[in-house]
Amino acid sequence: MYDIAIFGATFAGAGILKAYKGKCVVIEKNTLCGYEFINALKKGVNTEEKPVTEEGKAFYKEIRNKSVLEFSMPLHRIFENKNIKLATMVSDIEKTEEGFLIRLFNNGGFEEIRAKKIVDTICHSDMIISKTLNALVQTDKELEESGINGRKIFKCQLDSADDFITARLKLKKELEKGMMADYIASEFDVCTEENILKKGEITYLTSVSYKNPYLAFDAGCKLAKEGF
Repeated sequence: MYDIAIFGATFAGAGILKAYKGKCVVIEKNTLCGYEFINALKKGVNTEEKPVTEEGKAFYKEIRNKSVLEFSMPLHRIFENKNIKLATMVSDIEKTEEGFLIRLFNNGGFEEIRAKKIVDTICHSDMIISKTLNALVQTDKELEESGINGRKIFKCQLDSADDFITARLKLKKELEKGMMADYIASEFDVCTEENILKKGEITYLTSVSYKNPYLAFDAGCKLAKEGF
């Protein structure tokens, strides 16, 4: 029996894992960690707001001068040697007297685990307000600096219903206007409302809703310290 089942190997999920002292398991359908920022080329917005937890302050100090693609190493060190199930889908959740029975599916087949509580840090489709497909580009246009060999980040605006094929076609049309892409994001850059919502024993802490990765990480730390 786990104390907490964390849905999503996100920055918020990493914050929970870092600060919580009990028994946790992380369940992630992708094979990557921190994809909501790193693989979306979503560096985030620099704000006056800074982390408040000690773990969050240390993480901010480590990543503040790095490019978005360099965020992965500090994040992986947090997930390393932890109980994390990558490339694993949640097929069913059943409420029990003690918490939840969670049925999982991955390459090894079906598996059942039990947890007292669930924290869902994933962005679901009905949460999305807007989204873009981002690319590292070579251009003289005034765009967001990536910090990667002089490349900039171009954001192609999308409709909320656009799939990846449609998004890449739209991006291609935009790039034909005098830009050259060196790298195209493999995840959408999405915007949602920032919230911590509790429904019964399930807490929703949407990682990508925060303005940047270190605030998402700090939100996870704060939740772990204050209680679920």
